[in-house]
Amino acid sequence: CYRSCLEALIDLGLESIALGCIYTESKGYPREPAAHVAIRTVRRFLEK
Repeated sequence: CYRSCLEALIDLGLESIALGCIYTESKGYPREPAAHVAIRTVRRFLEK
């Protein structure tokens, strides 16, 4: 989902985006590991 958002950002010619933690405590996934997933995904996207 994060990758899709980042790809849409590029496709739409936008320069910034705000992303929250997705599927955290409501789905039983702790916030801290979710934040690490988000950061890792954004970092890998930017490295391409």
